[in-house]
Amino acid sequence: MPIVQEICKEFIEDFRRCDKKMKPKLTHNKTWKESEETTSRVVKEILSVLKNIWNNPAFGPEVARTLNEGMYQSTVIVPLIQVALKTLPVGDSFFISTSEKQSIVSANRKGEKGRRRRPDIMLLGNYLETTFELMNIECTRLFCSPQKKTDDEIKLWREANDGYAKATIQLKNSLVL
Repeated sequence: MPIVQEICKEFIEDFRRCDKKMKPKLTHNKTWKESEETTSRVVKEILSVLKNIWNNPAFGPEVARTLNEGMYQSTVIVPLIQVALKTLPVGDSFFISTSEKQSIVSANRKGEKGRRRRPDIMLLGNYLETTFELMNIECTRLFCSPQKKTDDEIKLWREANDGYAKATIQLKNSLVL
């Protein structure tokens, strides 16, 4: 099938675009970027996704206690992030990682006992030749122990500190150049 082969060939060629310059539309001039119509459409989509999620029998009282965090993140968190971000004018320079990818900022500063932290979900953005971690999400079960909640809060706090430290270092380095 030549058409399918051509589509695949185009995909491979476009997979890694080199043009990662910031689009002018993304610069901030202290005004609301989206029209009221666009914002309303996004809100309706988010509410529609939520309706579908919470009408899912897996989230009923009998089954919900047995769900693991992977089910929650793939069924609830990721679809909501995708709906909220899909109208942004960022092209393919932003992406979601759900594979508990090694945090770049955590790799710069080792975690406790030499272990590096791996958030459950990360929103990453590429700008020029640098990948930035814009959001780290740590999921848990719908029903979990108070200790698990505390541990996850600490993990996210450490990720935020690591991210701040990395951004500060990069800013200092760019000012020196």
